[in-house]
Amino acid sequence: MNVNSFVTEKVINQSQRFVIYKAKRRSDDELVLIKTLAAETSADNILAKSLKSEAEAAIKLNHPAMRKGFSFLGEESTPAFVSEYISGMSLAEYLLQNDGKAKLEQSLIWARDILHALIYAEEQGYHHSNLNPYNIIIDEAGKLYLIGFGKEREAWRHSEGNPRYHFPLLYVAPETYNGSIIKANSDIYSWAVILYQALCGHLPWRLDSFSSPEENKGQSLTRGVILPDSDKVPDWLYSVLLACLKNDPEDRVESNLALLELLKMESIDFDWDIVPFKEPEEVEALPVVEETQEPEEEEILPVEAEEAPSEPDLEEDTEPEIEEAPEPAYEPETPIHEPYQEPPAIDEEEI
Repeated sequence: MNVNSFVTEKVINQSQRFVIYKAKRRSDDELVLIKTLAAETSADNILAKSLKSEAEAAIKLNHPAMRKGFSFLGEESTPAFVSEYISGMSLAEYLLQNDGKAKLEQSLIWARDILHALIYAEEQGYHHSNLNPYNIIIDEAGKLYLIGFGKEREAWRHSEGNPRYHFPLLYVAPETYNGSIIKANSDIYSWAVILYQALCGHLPWRLDSFSSPEENKGQSLTRGVILPDSDKVPDWLYSVLLACLKNDPEDRVESNLALLELLKMESIDFDWDIVPFKEPEEVEALPVVEETQEPEEEEILPVEAEEAPSEPDLEEDTEPEIEEAPEPAYEPETPIHEPYQEPPAIDEEEI
């Protein structure tokens, strides 16, 4: 299969480094997404390797809260990553269209879905390290999909972002931002920033509108977390977020599984233990138990009673004979019912 196996319909997104197309596969007309290098970067081998790494991760990882990868077309001139097409928008765009935030119940569902996806990815040997609202897709039904596993570690440095929105580097864990170090709990920091923003409509720290993204990132590492309204963030959840937003990874919740256990212990009226969109497991049929044959009842022979002596003086009661009434005589010429007569035939031409 090559690029000619698809028909592109439109450009979904174009940056200085990549172009993303909505396309249709010729063999079965299935809609797909094709990500390839932009014309300006078509000769960039580092970007081509990053795209291949992203494709390999998406093909390997199979989770209901992740966009599924199909193939990587490795032609030297036009390397392309083919994946599942999802009709929706990024979480960044969703928040822009909804006053910067989402409802509490919806935010918790998305946070749970992300966390379960991170746990699964870690079991497969992957950390995201670029977790931000641009790498989260919300489909038309409100279902969440993670994208971007396998990208180069510092992809967030090259992201152009959106001038109307926060740059991806503001979601990166401090150890990753300062030293390109990825810890087992680095994604937890990003997870907490995203959840805080979805609930409150702004990032956890005060930012200066006149400062650059890099300056705001540096300032965020020295500023305290803004205390949210309790109607937006419940007290139990705020304490969990604070534990996730520690600058030092040694002081942060240690792992994704530990975070899940903490949420299950602290949360009120919300089930964090449900894997999102999990297919129902097949119930194993119970073994058929053969019916036990009931034992045959022993035949009980009647005990022969001694014959009673006959009493000659007693007369046997005899039922009177009832004479049958004679059947009425019918004359054979007179039938009981009139015989059925066929109706006269109708000539079709007369109708």
